[in-house]
Amino acid sequence: MGEMYRARGVFDDEKIALAASNYEAQEWLVRELGKAFQMSRLSVEELASELELEPTEAREWLDGEVDLTLTELRHLANAIDAHVTYRVGALKTLYSDRLREVESDAPWIATAPWGKAEYIDA
Repeated sequence: MGEMYRARGVFDDEKIALAASNYEAQEWLVRELGKAFQMSRLSVEELASELELEPTEAREWLDGEVDLTLTELRHLANAIDAHVTYRVGALKTLYSDRLREVESDAPWIATAPWGKAEYIDA
């Protein structure tokens, strides 16, 4: 199935690398939250109570066994008194796809050189 998407350009090498990088960032975030939990000196039971979870579920959150939503990550950070920031930046993969679309779909209109514009009455 991956080959079908790769052939259509849905998952090219750049996008696969971006997805892998984002996954690694998510794993790093969960590890860091685990460290913050240890520093908080809370027990798993106390954390579970704060999050309104069973202790086994709280442990799964800390161990990265659950794919947490951003809201859940925020609740976890709040419960262990950790500050989390998210940094988002547009990358070339998105822009290169859009540029290819513009180059292939849009008709280009020849214009006068810079500084010598002519008024065109449409």
